[in-house]
Amino acid sequence: MSGGPDLHRLASLRAGARRRARRSPVPPAPRVPRRPHAPRGHTAPRDGHTPATTRTILTLLAVQLAAVATVAGWAAGHPLTPDHGRQQLDALTLDVRVPGVLAVAGQPTLYLAPGVGGACPGDLARFTSRPHPPTGARIVVLTPTDPRVPALGLPAATTGCHPGYALVDGAGVVRYVTYDPGYPEHAAEQNALLVALERAR
Repeated sequence: MSGGPDLHRLASLRAGARRRARRSPVPPAPRVPRRPHAPRGHTAPRDGHTPATTRTILTLLAVQLAAVATVAGWAAGHPLTPDHGRQQLDALTLDVRVPGVLAVAGQPTLYLAPGVGGACPGDLARFTSRPHPPTGARIVVLTPTDPRVPALGLPAATTGCHPGYALVDGAGVVRYVTYDPGYPEHAAEQNALLVALERAR
């Protein structure tokens, strides 16, 4: 019968292939871990920001915006001056002595450097015509050539219309220095600071 050996050879090859397949099984595909489900009503955080972190960031931003608004409101009544470092907020933070700058009669004293008279027409007159400062406070008006003006850190008041003033406590210590182009209209602010110096004695 023809083809007998060929059939036997084919059957032998198939049997060998099955044996090799049993000895070398195909490895199973790796399992990919599933991401746990977030609880109902909860949004999974992204980029590492938890709800608590987001609230903290928003709170800090709100505080910074409030600080900027406060400074902007103060600056609106105090135009830009030649020395921004001398444009202080309303706080008695200085603690220095300046030669020749003393407390008059041992009372809190405002030393005014009104600038060059011709460059600031009417300012000093408006200042001196306003209501008097609190009881006990004193005012000293310095001329542009007075050496105490630059000594107080207000040199621009010697050359033009860049007025400023300094506040001295009852012990003769300079507690506050600022340029203030609108000083004739800021009586309430100046008086409040003088009262604070008086109460601190």
